[in-house]
Order: sequence, then structure tokens, then C-alpha cells
Amino acid sequence: VEIVAITSHVALSAVLVVRFAMAQPSALEVIAAAALLLPAMLGADFVSAIVQFTADRFGDTSTPIFERNLIRSFREHHDDPKAMTHHDFVTIAGDTCLLSVPLLALMTWLVPASSTANRLFILFMVLFLSCVFMISQVHKWSHMDEKAPALVLKLQRWGLLLDPVHHEKHHTA
Repeated sequence: VEIVAITSHVALSAVLVVRFAMAQPSALEVIAAAALLLPAMLGADFVSAIVQFTADRFGDTSTPIFERNLIRSFREHHDDPKAMTHHDFVTIAGDTCLLSVPLLALMTWLVPASSTANRLFILFMVLFLSCVFMISQVHKWSHMDEKAPALVLKLQRWGLLLDPVHHEKHHTA
């Protein structure tokens, strides 16, 4: 299920990006599209913080729908923060895609690329959901210390990705 969700996320995102490109956007529209990356990243970070706050503090492991994949995993993570470093990418990103795929599918079917506003909205959502898709992996890297890939370590040192020292504060009482 997780592999299908990840594959669907990537495929639907690609369809939407191709739809944007096929609309032959103006140079200004391409610049505006590129400028959407930062708000998409900030939005994804904000939403993930709200989800984590909520899962950490409300409900329990018997809460319907959310117990297994959300509440339990967030609470177990606080008991063993390094456990996630033993999971593969599919396990880390799959659940997130289960939430993003319906949104991407709705945009594919219901939002035409007929106007600049629609195209920029579509592209923002693709960027936003792609950032959300990567949040768990970035979180995993923050627990890997020096075992993270070299490029990731550089981005952490430059403050562009969550670094272990900053994130450790979250796990301190």
C-alpha cells in the first residue's frame, strides 16, 4: 500500500507539473512558480508541527483511524527517537502519501490549468505536498547524526535542513 501511495504521489505530481509546462507559462509565471517553493516549504513545516503537536498531546492508541499510523508512531518516537533511523524510505514516507494522493488526484481531475491562478495554485500544492512528503525523511536524517548523507550534513550545517542539535531540544524534557 505504501509503495502504491508513493508511486501515485510521484506520478500525480508529474502529471500536474507537465500540465503546468504544457500550458506554456510566461517567463513571469515561471518566476512566480519558482518563488512558491519557500512558502510551500514553510507551509509544510508549519502543518507538520501542528500534526506532531496534535498527535503528541491528543487522543491515544485506541483513537479510531489515527491510532496506528499517527498517534502510536509519534508517541513511540519519543520513547526511542533513533528507532526511525532503522526504517527504509517506504516506511518513512508511505503514510504521508496516503494523505497527499487524494488531494493530488482531486487537483488532477477538478482543477483545470486554464488560468495563471489555477496553474500557480496547482504548482504550489505540488510543491507543498512534495515538501510534506519529505518531512519525515528530513526528520529521520536529524536523528542520524554523522551517518546522514554528506549533502544532507552540509544542508544541516547551513541551516537549510533540520539539524540534530536543534532537533534534540524537541526530545529534551
